[in-house]
Amino acid sequence: MDFKVFPRIVKAGRRTKISVKFASQHDGVSAELTLIPSEGGDVFKENLSIKRNIVSSELFFSKEMEYTLMLKCGTDEGSVRLYALEDDLFWLKPLKGDLHMHTDQSDGEDTPAFAAASSREIGMDFIAITDHYKYEPSIEAIHAFRDINTGLNIFPGEEIHPPGNRVHMINFGGSQSINKMFGSPEYIEGVKKIEKITGHDIPEDIRHSCASCIWCFNRIRKINGIGVFCHPHWFVYNKYDVDERITEYLFKTGCFDVLELIGGYHKSETESNGLTVAYWADRQLKYRKIPVIGSGDSHGVTNGRLFGWYYTVAFAQSNAFEDIAEAVKKFRTTAVEALPGEAVHVYGQFRYVKYAYFLIREYFPIRDLECAEEGKLLKEYINSGKGAEKISKTAKKADSFRKKFFDVIK
Repeated sequence: MDFKVFPRIVKAGRRTKISVKFASQHDGVSAELTLIPSEGGDVFKENLSIKRNIVSSELFFSKEMEYTLMLKCGTDEGSVRLYALEDDLFWLKPLKGDLHMHTDQSDGEDTPAFAAASSREIGMDFIAITDHYKYEPSIEAIHAFRDINTGLNIFPGEEIHPPGNRVHMINFGGSQSINKMFGSPEYIEGVKKIEKITGHDIPEDIRHSCASCIWCFNRIRKINGIGVFCHPHWFVYNKYDVDERITEYLFKTGCFDVLELIGGYHKSETESNGLTVAYWADRQLKYRKIPVIGSGDSHGVTNGRLFGWYYTVAFAQSNAFEDIAEAVKKFRTTAVEALPGEAVHVYGQFRYVKYAYFLIREYFPIRDLECAEEGKLLKEYINSGKGAEKISKTAKKADSFRKKFFDVIK
């Protein structure tokens, strides 16, 4: 039985008009609707007559959770999933993003603009280009599309590599480069000062690395960015890239803003993600709640490796930087692992994980079709400089679908 149901995401604790539109002729036929709450509660049933191939009902959604709407017309049966949200989450937009990717300006394969356009093509709403040692490629990507209205927001970024420190960090959204500060008196003296202050807490052989990390994360915040601690359990050259004592110290002090919980590992390396998830869970119990993201760490968008495999779902007012940053700080982000041909795994706070699974199954696959069209147009725009109006119209289509799916007007 072919039919469409709107809206699919509603407010909890109230009645909402749900409409079912049948693809084939069903006029005058009786339809049985059954609403089943996934977490228990009263099951609601109603028989209605279909008119003009549409049937509507005011259904009550008692609390925030997923629901199944069953439909039966004679011998034909079908079902669809819906989700009810409390007001605080209902008015936030579900947004996909990737805050860790490389281009041909470091060790990647594609230009910053092409990587950005390709990101929109797979449904990303926000990204940061984060080349090794370089801040400028992210600005290049921003400038490539600065004169058009697009659904993709591109932020400044870079992967940070302090001298003598193996820890990989991301400067997400900061107003200037951190890499360019290494070697400056400000950095050298600043790290020495931190080493003196923290010396009694840290073994001498890792003291410089720990102090360097603290300086970097503090400096990122001063330039209004978000500091990301990346892939702590990357196994390379027969050992973890970061000394476990350094990882423990960074978790203990909470000096970073967000953890790259799920990072860009090839299929043979995903054990490292599993270890980071377990470590994060343990340290949350031991120390404090820790915000998380998922990132692709891709080095090419057409080579079939890493691009789109890992990403973040954020729940924010918009894809503006200040709103994404707020979502991170308030733990409204989930890290997603979506390896090709395998089941999707989502990590984060339980409330947002439940909701993200629904969105990944029911919402994003449809919405992302509009994003794919926009991404293709962005690629054409890179070469021709034409099509700005068409790109703007396509971006609005994706947002129009969201409004219909949520039954909202903004």
